[in-house]
Amino acid sequence: MNPENFLTLLWQAGLLACCGAAILSVIVLSIWGLFDAASLTQREGALKRGVKISSQPLLPEQADFLRSLTEDILDPVAPSWQTPSFIRKQASEVLIYVSDSRIGRFRRLAYVGYVNLNAPRPVLEFRSSLPYHLLLLILLVFVFPLVIAGFMINFSAEKQAIEAFLREQVTSRPTTAQPS
Repeated sequence: MNPENFLTLLWQAGLLACCGAAILSVIVLSIWGLFDAASLTQREGALKRGVKISSQPLLPEQADFLRSLTEDILDPVAPSWQTPSFIRKQASEVLIYVSDSRIGRFRRLAYVGYVNLNAPRPVLEFRSSLPYHLLLLILLVFVFPLVIAGFMINFSAEKQAIEAFLREQVTSRPTTAQPS
């Protein structure tokens, strides 16, 4: 086996291994994400859930409103198959979930709002499912660069093969001048 064929075979095996690992990771993270996303939007359980994606300062009137809550707020207009929007307060923690997004049916990645009212300056944290964000990270960091590298290597190999074939044909066949 010549070195060029060995490197090609090694590249293909590596590419298959990386793609296989990425596919396995996608499957595992998707299954984990289904359960994690379902638990993210439930009214029961701990209020601090998911991972913090972003946060913003809470306006004073918002903090006062949340501090004054004595019972949970539940949106009664949600369909029976959908988790209704709610604001749930437990001690000094608040969880906010909105089931009716402005992007409607295209929404696939749920977020919740979390507030710790005991903080010196309460902030509204936007939290979401860790597995789904890891899934996006895998796609951005590993899969796209592998695809781009694969295209570049394939182009290089095809280009070299075409150039070599043309050189071979030029040197092996005598040229005859064509009358103009």
